[in-house]
Amino acid sequence: MRCAHPYLKFVENYGAEPTYRPLLDPLSAPSMVFGPGLDFFWEKRSTLFQNAGKTVITLEPKVWGSPIMCTNSLAVVRQITGPSWRKPDWYSNLVLLEIEDSHWPIRVVESVSFWGHNLLSSQLDEGWRKHRRILQPAFNNKLYEDVWNESTRLCHGMLGVEHFPTSPGGAVSVSNLYKLTARFTLCVILACGFGYPLAWDEKLRTPDEDITIDEGIAFNSENLILVTYAPRWLFKLPIKKCDLGPHETVTNFWKTAVHRPCHQRYANLVQRIIGLKETRSCGSNQRGEEDLETELVKRDIFTRLALASQMQGKYHLNDDELNVWVQMFAGHETSASALASCLCFLAMHKGEQDIVYEEIQTVLKTTTDGRFSFEHYDQLVKTRSAFVEALRLVPPANLIIRESKDDCILQASRRGPDGSMEQHSVLVPKGAIMVVDFIGMHYDPETFPNPTEFQPSRWYDASTDEAYSPFSTGPRVCIGRRFALVESVAFLCSVLKDYKVEPFLKAGETADAWSTRVLQRVNCRLTMALANTPLTFKRR
Repeated sequence: MRCAHPYLKFVENYGAEPTYRPLLDPLSAPSMVFGPGLDFFWEKRSTLFQNAGKTVITLEPKVWGSPIMCTNSLAVVRQITGPSWRKPDWYSNLVLLEIEDSHWPIRVVESVSFWGHNLLSSQLDEGWRKHRRILQPAFNNKLYEDVWNESTRLCHGMLGVEHFPTSPGGAVSVSNLYKLTARFTLCVILACGFGYPLAWDEKLRTPDEDITIDEGIAFNSENLILVTYAPRWLFKLPIKKCDLGPHETVTNFWKTAVHRPCHQRYANLVQRIIGLKETRSCGSNQRGEEDLETELVKRDIFTRLALASQMQGKYHLNDDELNVWVQMFAGHETSASALASCLCFLAMHKGEQDIVYEEIQTVLKTTTDGRFSFEHYDQLVKTRSAFVEALRLVPPANLIIRESKDDCILQASRRGPDGSMEQHSVLVPKGAIMVVDFIGMHYDPETFPNPTEFQPSRWYDASTDEAYSPFSTGPRVCIGRRFALVESVAFLCSVLKDYKVEPFLKAGETADAWSTRVLQRVNCRLTMALANTPLTFKRR
C-alpha cells in the first residue's frame, strides 16, 4: 500500500486534492488484468466528469500507478495540442514485442516504431510534419473515387461469397459482423492505399505462410496492450484475460511478422503485402528531385512513402521511417468497428434505419443506371450522419495521452454555485500526464443533449467532413477521415439498399435484452469496439 507521502506530494504538485482515488491506474497492466483497465472510461462515461462538475479531473491511485489528469473538453484539447505538450515516450513507443527464445511468453523490448516512424508514433516535430507533408496530397478526390469504387466492388463480393440471400424475404444471420467489416476495410486500404487489390475470398499470407495478414492484425490489436505492460510470469496464471491462445500459433506469428530485423521485414513482408511495383523504384536514381516530387503528387499512400525513401532533401525518408503496420491498422480497424456499430444501432432503431433507406432510394432514383458513384456521396447526408453518430457513441479512438513539457496553467470549466459552468485555471506540473477522454467528451450533455441516445440528426447540419469531432482535432486531426467516411457510406448504401438489418436474437431473447448485451458491452484495447455484433440481414 502507498503511504501518505505520495498523496501529499500530489496535493503539493497539483495544488488540490485528487478528484478520484481509484485502486489502480486504469492505464496500468494490473488494472488491465485485475481491474477494469481501459473499460474504466467506458463504465464511467456518464458520471466521471458530470459527478465532479469539472472538465479537468485528477486521478491518484491508492494502490498502483501514477497520477493522471483527464479532460473531456475540446477547449482543453486545443490547449494541449500545442508545442508545450508532447506524447510521452512510453506512449509514442507503444509496443512491439520480441520473442526472448523459442518459448512463450515474450518480453517487451521495442515499440511500434519498430515498424518504422509514422504519424502515430512521431512527436509533433519535423519528423511528424514530414510524414504529414508527404502523405497529405495522396488524400484527394481521385483517391476517394477509387475508394468508393473499390468499396462497392468488395461489398458485391462479400454479399456473394457470404451467401446473402438474393430472393425477397430471405435472411442470413451473422454471429459477429465485425469479422466481415474488418475484412472489408482491410481490403479497401490494401487496394486504395497500397495498390494491392484482393478478391473477397482471396487470402494474403505472411512469407512463412504461418498465418494470414487478417489473423495477424487481429491478434495484435486484441492483445497488444496486455502483453506490452504485463510481466512475463503473469501469462502463467489461470486468468482468462491472460490466455492468449495456443503456444504454437502465437509464437509462430511473432516469429513471422514481428521478430525480424527491420530491413529484412521491410524487404519480405512489405513486398508481399504491397507487391512493390517496378514503377516505384525502377529508374528512380536517374530521375531528378523535381521529377520525384511530381511523382509524389500522383501516387497512392505507399508509393509516396517508397518514392520519398529515394529522394534527398525535405521529403527524404530513410528505411526505418517507412511504415506499413500503423497506416494499415489505423486505416481499417477504426472504420471496421464503427461500421459494425452503426449497423447494430440501426438494427435497434428501425425508424432511423428507415430514414437512411429512404435517402438511399431517393438518391438512387436520380441515377441513370441504378448504381451509386462517388458523385452521390455529398447527397447522402443522413447515411453519413448515422455512421458518425455511431462513431460518437462508440468512438474507436477513445483516448489520446499527452505529457506537459513544463509547468503550465490550463483554462478549463467547472460547475459554479448556481449550476452553470464557469471558467477556472488548472495548475499543471511539468511531466503531468493528461488523458483526453473522447468517450467522456462524446457523452457530455453540455455538448450533446441526450448523449446516450442514437440521434443521427444532430449531424445533419455539419457543413464539411472536418466538422465531425470523432475524428479528433488539432494539427493531428485524422488524415484519413474522409477516406473512412467514403468507404463507410459506400458500404452502407450497398448493403441497406437491398437488406433490412435486425438484431440476431438468442433463443427467448427480447430486442431490449439484445440491446443491453450488444450495445452496452465494449472491448477497449488499442481501439474501442462493441464486444460482439450479431445481426440478421433480410432481403427487401
